[in-house]
Amino acid sequence: MATRSHQKVNTKKKRSTKWVDLSIHVPENENENENENDEDIPISPNDIKSPTSPITPMTAAPKKASLLEELRECLEIFFGACIEEAIEDWAVNNLFNILTAKDVQSQPSSPVFSMHSGPSSPVIEKALAESPINSRFTQMPYGLLGPSDIARYLQDAASSKFGDWPVVVSQRGIKYLRQYMGTNKDIFLRIEKKIKQLSVGFFSAPNHTKLFENHQGIPIYSADLGSGLCLIYHIDFVIRIFGVFAVLDIDIRFWKAVAAQLARRGPEYIQRCEERADFRVRSKGGKHVKTTPPKLFPPLETSHWKAEGADAEIDESHFLELHRILALEKFVPLSQSFFDAIQRFDETSFMFAVSSGEYRIIKHPSSCLVLGRSGTGKTTCMLFRMICLDIAAEKYNRPFRQMFVTQSRTLARRVRSYCAQLRQTEANEVGIAPKDKVFGLSLLDMDETAEEEGALPSKFSELQDSHFPLFLTYDQLCRLLEADCELYFNPSSLTGTFSLPNKEHNVATRQPHISFDYFESHLWPHFDERVKKGLHAALVYSEFMGVIKGSEASLSKPRRYLDRNTYENLSSRTHSGDDTERSRIYTLFEAYQKQRPSGSYDFADRVHALMEALQMKGLKGQYIDFLYVDEAQDNLIIDAALLRSLCQNPHGLFFAGDTAQTISVGSAFRFSELKAFLYRLERDDPNVKRDIRRAIDPQFFQLSTNYRSHSGIVKAAAFIVRLLNQYFPHSIDSLKAEESLVDISAHKPVFFSGREDGSDFRRLISDSKSGKVELGAHQVIIVRDEGAAKKLQTDIGRVAVVLTLYESKGMEFDDVLLYNFFTDSAATATDWRAISLSQQDDKILDERKHSILQSELKSFYVGLTRSRERVWIWDSSRKGQDMEALLLKKHLATAYEASQAVPQYGASSSAEEWAKQGEQYFQKKLYGEASFCFRKAGMDWWASIAQTYGDRQVASRLPDKHPRRLADLAAVARSFDRLGSQAAEMSDDPKNAQLLFINAAECFAAIPDHSAAAPAFFNAHKYTEAAYHYRMAGDFDEAINVVKTQTVEPRVAASIEYAAKFEYTRKRDTRSLHKAWKICESKDEFVEFLQDHGFEEQRIQFLDSITEHEEVGDVLWKAGNYVDAISRYRRSNKPSAVTKSVECLLDGLRSNVTLGSEIGKAEPVVSKLLNLSHQLTLNSEQKPEVSLFGAIVSGRIEDVLRHGRSFFQQAESRGALLALDTWIHSNTLKGLEVEVITQVADILLVCQQYCYIINVLVQRPELLEKPATQQLLGISSTTDQDTGEGGMVANREIRPQSFIFHKAAARIKGEDKTNSVVLPKDIVDDMTLHTLLHRRNNVLMTIHRHAVKSGAFEICTRFLAAGRCAAYDERRCWRGHVHSTAMTIELFNARVRLHLLIIAVLDQFAAVKDGFDTEERNRPNMQRLLFDPSFWDLIDSSSSKCRIWLSRIFDLCYPETPRTGNFSDVVPSLIPEYGTLMPTLKSWLQETYLGLRPSIQFRFFLSNILRISLLATAIDYNEAKNYLFTGQWFLDEDVALKDDLLQDDRRPVAGAALTWYARGTGARHNLGVYAIKHIVEHNAAIDVDVAASYVEEVCGQLILNHYMHYMSNSYDGMIMPRSWIIRALMRQSSYLPNGRMPYVLVPVLGTFLERLVGKTDSVGANNQNLHKDVLHALQPLKFLTGVHRAEYVRFSAAVEWAQVEDALQFFMSSSQLDDLVKVMMPPRRLPFTPPGPRLVMCSNDADLLRKLLIGSHIPLSAPLLLPRPPAKPRGPSKNVGATTALTTEAKTEPAKSEEASSANRSSEGPTQVEGVRYTEKHHKSASIIRRLFLHHRRRAGGPVAAAFEELVKRLMKGQETRPRFLLLCLRGPLPHVLNYLHRLKEVSQSEVTSLNKAMQASKHQDLDAYHARGLEIRRVRNATNSLIKDLQPTSEFYLRKSSNTTPSIGEIIEKVKLILDLVRDIRKFTSFSEDLDYELGVEPILSDRAPWVPPKPTAKKERRPALNTEDLDGYDDY
Repeated sequence: MATRSHQKVNTKKKRSTKWVDLSIHVPENENENENENDEDIPISPNDIKSPTSPITPMTAAPKKASLLEELRECLEIFFGACIEEAIEDWAVNNLFNILTAKDVQSQPSSPVFSMHSGPSSPVIEKALAESPINSRFTQMPYGLLGPSDIARYLQDAASSKFGDWPVVVSQRGIKYLRQYMGTNKDIFLRIEKKIKQLSVGFFSAPNHTKLFENHQGIPIYSADLGSGLCLIYHIDFVIRIFGVFAVLDIDIRFWKAVAAQLARRGPEYIQRCEERADFRVRSKGGKHVKTTPPKLFPPLETSHWKAEGADAEIDESHFLELHRILALEKFVPLSQSFFDAIQRFDETSFMFAVSSGEYRIIKHPSSCLVLGRSGTGKTTCMLFRMICLDIAAEKYNRPFRQMFVTQSRTLARRVRSYCAQLRQTEANEVGIAPKDKVFGLSLLDMDETAEEEGALPSKFSELQDSHFPLFLTYDQLCRLLEADCELYFNPSSLTGTFSLPNKEHNVATRQPHISFDYFESHLWPHFDERVKKGLHAALVYSEFMGVIKGSEASLSKPRRYLDRNTYENLSSRTHSGDDTERSRIYTLFEAYQKQRPSGSYDFADRVHALMEALQMKGLKGQYIDFLYVDEAQDNLIIDAALLRSLCQNPHGLFFAGDTAQTISVGSAFRFSELKAFLYRLERDDPNVKRDIRRAIDPQFFQLSTNYRSHSGIVKAAAFIVRLLNQYFPHSIDSLKAEESLVDISAHKPVFFSGREDGSDFRRLISDSKSGKVELGAHQVIIVRDEGAAKKLQTDIGRVAVVLTLYESKGMEFDDVLLYNFFTDSAATATDWRAISLSQQDDKILDERKHSILQSELKSFYVGLTRSRERVWIWDSSRKGQDMEALLLKKHLATAYEASQAVPQYGASSSAEEWAKQGEQYFQKKLYGEASFCFRKAGMDWWASIAQTYGDRQVASRLPDKHPRRLADLAAVARSFDRLGSQAAEMSDDPKNAQLLFINAAECFAAIPDHSAAAPAFFNAHKYTEAAYHYRMAGDFDEAINVVKTQTVEPRVAASIEYAAKFEYTRKRDTRSLHKAWKICESKDEFVEFLQDHGFEEQRIQFLDSITEHEEVGDVLWKAGNYVDAISRYRRSNKPSAVTKSVECLLDGLRSNVTLGSEIGKAEPVVSKLLNLSHQLTLNSEQKPEVSLFGAIVSGRIEDVLRHGRSFFQQAESRGALLALDTWIHSNTLKGLEVEVITQVADILLVCQQYCYIINVLVQRPELLEKPATQQLLGISSTTDQDTGEGGMVANREIRPQSFIFHKAAARIKGEDKTNSVVLPKDIVDDMTLHTLLHRRNNVLMTIHRHAVKSGAFEICTRFLAAGRCAAYDERRCWRGHVHSTAMTIELFNARVRLHLLIIAVLDQFAAVKDGFDTEERNRPNMQRLLFDPSFWDLIDSSSSKCRIWLSRIFDLCYPETPRTGNFSDVVPSLIPEYGTLMPTLKSWLQETYLGLRPSIQFRFFLSNILRISLLATAIDYNEAKNYLFTGQWFLDEDVALKDDLLQDDRRPVAGAALTWYARGTGARHNLGVYAIKHIVEHNAAIDVDVAASYVEEVCGQLILNHYMHYMSNSYDGMIMPRSWIIRALMRQSSYLPNGRMPYVLVPVLGTFLERLVGKTDSVGANNQNLHKDVLHALQPLKFLTGVHRAEYVRFSAAVEWAQVEDALQFFMSSSQLDDLVKVMMPPRRLPFTPPGPRLVMCSNDADLLRKLLIGSHIPLSAPLLLPRPPAKPRGPSKNVGATTALTTEAKTEPAKSEEASSANRSSEGPTQVEGVRYTEKHHKSASIIRRLFLHHRRRAGGPVAAAFEELVKRLMKGQETRPRFLLLCLRGPLPHVLNYLHRLKEVSQSEVTSLNKAMQASKHQDLDAYHARGLEIRRVRNATNSLIKDLQPTSEFYLRKSSNTTPSIGEIIEKVKLILDLVRDIRKFTSFSEDLDYELGVEPILSDRAPWVPPKPTAKKERRPALNTEDLDGYDDY
């Protein structure tokens, strides 16, 4: 359809016009009177001037009016037709052709195709522009390319025609013209002139003479040329010139036969051939000349042959020539440049005329589907359409991307070459002269697998406009797409052939390709014979590819193939086989899927992979404008989807094919399925779905005229097609019957049936002239299969070309002999008879029963249509007699009876014919037949080439494990190499040698023999492959030479250079190292390569070879060779080397003298370093450190301690820890076993400093990231250097010097345990911390072990009392022996200090589990276990040493004798570290108390709870009361009941004892007494000293309470020991009086006197009523034996109270720290001091306490004398809850008392406070605290967080606004992100290190795989380093100096997003988890819930309508 043109009609003389159908009639006498001399006759339209007025003025006006009326009417019809889609095509292609110009005489047209067309009418163009057809394409997204545009391009793609008459010349005629042009120029010019005269309609007598009169209505004309020559032509729609003929050689009978054949087209055609338009007169040079223009006719469709046509007898000898001239001959249109062009181009270089059907296809302005049988012109339509658009594209400067796709590479090359020739001809450009096809054969044209260098780019995206029009195979197209999609398919079935290394390490090249050959030779033989019986391999493979995997339905399946159920239930439209056959085929498919090699692929796999890749990634590059798919039946249906996706132009699709030829392997194709599939694809187009454009469906065309075969063959083939359509209607597309241009009934197919005599067959194929048994080059024998072919060749010899049906597909021959087609048929005689019966007797044929006939009929059709001229069917049996009879009856075949003599049909051919046929066989990969043809042509060398190709084909089909495969391939390779060398010596075509060498190289590579493959590739100029195989052969010198001197693909070159560098380096010699160096661009690059690949020795060797001493020193230093490194530094002249030498010295000493190093033991390297230290200049900071190392090595223990204390004071923790650890582990802790308190205290202080440093390390694990700490511990990070502060790594290296090395080595099984060990960071850090804790624990246990035997801690009471100790004299008593005179308050507090110090030191003990997975800092465990003898058994293996330090300090504060001091003498001011030590004791007491419960060590339960409560309430009552009634002491009721821990009311006795401490409880003294009573009476398990101490406290409080309530608040006369008074005042009196409690207590104590000697007399001294009771209680002492202490003897001897007082006075007088005191209060005064207790006069409590002080020291137990703390602010106290527990929740219980009634007895009974159980609220609070603690621990700390905090301060400095989100990022997730990146970096570096080790141990052939892996891992590592550099706090990313701006959150997010890609990439090689840093860093930043993410818009809530209340008036009454 044409569009608007800017040219006016008929304004130019030379114009392009569109042809229309014309018929010309000239009266016979029209030119009778004209001058016979035609010298003045115009020969060109330019020589004729049109008259200025009409030739007949009288008729001009009517004609004009008639024309206008006709035009108006036609326009109405046309515009109406354009609206109706049903007739749109007819309107566009027919009516428009008639109406395109005003002057019909100037628009001749023909149904043949030409490049001559003119501009359309502006009226029509305007109408088209406004029509619905055009408007619906104007909104297309595809470049506004609509049908009207295409129509205009197709019409305008024309050169100007010569005259009014279209003239076409046969190609044979052009051949004669070229001959005359070279031999007789005069004749050539006469021919040219005559043709030009005919083109302008000058039909003079010499020009227009009928060849004979009786022409049957179709006249044949001759034009006299003189010299006995003439032109012969005839006229229908054009002047058709057959050629130049000698008059004497003209066979009139033949031309009559031509006329008769033409006449059979029908009467209408005859009429048009005879009619002419009215002549017109034109003038030239004053002369008037008559010319006859063409007559305008509407188009004439090609008519069928008419049986009633011309009745002319045609000689049989003329039949084949008639077919050639009328059907096979091509006619070329005459144009302005025709005669000039034929001088440059041969006859095959011109576009020829086409039929009207083909013309419509070519000119169709949209997509089309063309279906036609073999030889109907499908490819011609494609090619001519491409040329039209290409020419038009140049004219309009609108380049089109046109692509021609086919399965055959040779076809693609031929079409491309033909297209180029035609384009040169049309442009009249000089092209390349055609080569000699016979003796200049080209392997490039013949070899289907050969690739033309440079014809195509490597990727689809690299296609440029210059590449178009593009002609390529479907395989080539797929490879272009695969390169863009990063898919890799090796097209060869030889798996060893070369393929480029993949860019992506994880994208493996899929191979081998399962072609049909591979399937048939490698897989088919292994299938179950029972399943495949009766099935042909080709049929099964076709079903696999075409239906199961390649059908449209497979696209929707998850596995991309049909499941069994879907396949077996396909409709007959898809598959006509029966159910059993389908089931068997699918069973074979399942076997195919299992048995195919891993990584293999087939055609369908490839397409599915491409489709998925294109859907995911999209098409890279530009889309195709016009896509042409030839032989579409050879493709899969799914191929159409892939091809359709490349062309978005809905008008640019062109599919052509013939489904009757689909015996193609791997295809089950039908055009109806393709049409339906394209229909659905079009509806799924996004532009159609969005109504951007309407759906455009391809127009369906059918070509039914067969130009190759005559009617005798065509009719028989058409009958076979009718049978297929009748019985198997869905097996092929239903088409109109084929027709032939020539009706030749004599050459029908001939049957020779039932002939078993071999001589008859030999006669049939013998030459009638020579008698020789042979067939010609254009004759062929077609058999069923290869077995039949081999048998036949064995029988008759190698006398003819023998092909199978499958091999013959797509080929053409003059004569075809079908041999035993029916005999070898899988169909039975019954099957064939079923057709005959159905056709003749109308019986129904069972399609399922006779389903085999479907493939058999197709095969028969293919066999028939291979012939152009004759078909013979030879069958030795009568199996096909029914089919023969049917064809005979239909007059479609003939037959020779058995009695008839067999004719001789053999022929001889020229060498040129044999060579040309050999070339065709070669192209079809029929190498054996090609070799036969070449030998027949005398071309033995080419025959050898074909034979070698054939041998390769046979060898490649052998199974991989076949014993002959490798040997055969080697022989083939050598043969190819020899032939290549021979071809290189020839000068015919250098491409031949190149291809032969390529074949040789590929065969060598498949063996593989790299050494032979490399030179072969080099000779083939395949330098990339040559270099690769040199490299694989290990010849790196040659490989590098190729890379340096030739062009090698960059990736392969890089791979080879890398492998060469690696291999050279592995050789370790200097020469090889320098070779490797030369490959690199610089020294630095090579050094970096050596370093990055772990070649440390080679790096040193190389640097040594180029005298780089400092760099060698760097390498040695890093390698740990410190001595040699310092030596190299000293040899260097660089100033920086001096500093490095000192740093290296210190690094070496630090690395070799680590924590745990044995003192006095020097390693050789340390000694050498210390010696070198004297030769280096050290500064003041470096000298002490070196001195410490020297002291450790030499064993100077005092110097070590001195350095340790100095470093500790300087806060230099590394040196301090090393020194103190060395000193402590040097057996110095034995110094604790002395009596000198100061010495022991000094040791404990040192140990405390040591524990403090370890605590810092344990509590701050981030310190392990510091290099200094790592050096001290003997560990290191495996990274080369830190890229940022505070980075965390994933692996640690543990050196042999490390104190954890043996533990680390124990985790590594089967490895060398003498070298460093590398373990994950978390494991090493846990191991380090736990080992440090164990190490510290061991020190603490050692301290304990020595301290428990230290006289400084415990005094010998025997020596203190008696002044001597026999055990001491015998050195058996380890206690301190101090005279009683030396016992001072200062000494007592020094002893308290020691106990506090050791408790503080032992407080560092950590309960560490055996494993390294947890670490629990658990102080309560320590204190609880201290009371557990089993724990001490574990520590010391001795139950006798189970005393604990809490017991020790309790015994110190509550001693058995008053001489040593007691708790009343604890003075904080005398203890220097009291403020720091006492909290530890309090903590021990609290945590131990809270862990006590009856079920745990019940024997010690009461002792422990009273011991802890006494100490805790005495030290800090306010703190103790907060936890006294919580804990677990009230649990385990069953155990408590069993062990007498419950009172009679089932309340815990512990509760009663504890309630005594509660000062707010009024009758607490009652509960204290009852608790003592229960313990004594029930004989509860309790320590005597603890019980006595508790009784002392209760008695003192009872005495104080007695005076407070019974003595009018006066202490006057109160007698108690000094310490009792102080502690009683501390305990305070009760709110209620004692009542009878003293009377209850004294009898109880009497029963317990053995344990309370000397402890009860104070009660009686203050209450005279108790004197008798006390004396009675002391009576048991008289029965005691073994009492040696004098004070106890006095008590036992007392019989009256005065003696008891005397004994008590004597007992207290022995102590300098305590005495018996009698309090006197005003106004009482004594005139003298009586003997006995010391009198103390006081007025109040404070005064009393002051007078009881020893010196000026205020004890801890006298809080009244201490300064009051500042007043607390009003409000609720923090301890409100606890106080409430001690007061309001107390329960009153009536006392079970035997005491007598008293007037002073309180009415309030005793109360006992219950234990407070943990409630749900407590557990919830604990859970919250735990979560907060864990969250706090998760926060990134250490240097990272500190550095980011510093960054925040810098960013805030001078900032007016706070970037809140940025600060949130910096303080929150970014430190975690950086930690995560460091871990990622470490993991990737660890992978690099492991890879280096594997590579160094690998073979060089494996380096490519390692290198690809290494490139990816190093990319991840380098990208991670880059991210760390950008995100570390010191980066300029956060504060850009140039702009003084900060980054946005978006920029940070973009960088963090990169981490996800890096993690994904590293996980391809190793596991990498998303740890806590990921969860707290990466995830929050990328979360869509982050605060910086804008909130998602929410739908606005509709406002609710207001309630209408106006109509509620009046309802209030209700």
